Parts: sequence; C-alpha cells; structure tokens
Amino acid sequence: MSKLLAKLPPAKRQLVKDIKLDGVSVAEVAKRTGLSESAVKVTVHRAIKSLNDELVQNRENRDADR
Repeated sequence: MSKLLAKLPPAKRQLVKDIKLDGVSVAEVAKRTGLSESAVKVTVHRAIKSLNDELVQNRENRDADR
C-alpha cells in the first residue's frame, strides 16, 4: 500500500492519508488546506480511483505474465 501511496503527488497523498487513514474530517482538512470541502472530497475520490486503477493494472500485468 505504501508503494502505491508514494506514486501520488505529495498533496494528494496527504489528503488521502489524513482522511482515509487518520480519520480527519473533510471539514478539518478543508480548513487546514484552504480548499473547499467539495474540492477535498473530489481530490480524495480521484486519488483513490487512480490507486484502484493502478492495482487493477498491476494485477492484470501479473496475471498476463503467468
């Protein structure tokens, strides 16, 4: 998981870490970063989608190599 998170840009990685791993509220993260709550939600959603896409791609590549 940490290898995948490391592929995210630092700002996105921090948002995902704060909200999904550390349980910080969207409102608190928005306040800390100066982003709107909507922007925080969208950024985290897109970051998680990109991580998921990377996992799927890695799995498909691994299966193809077998």
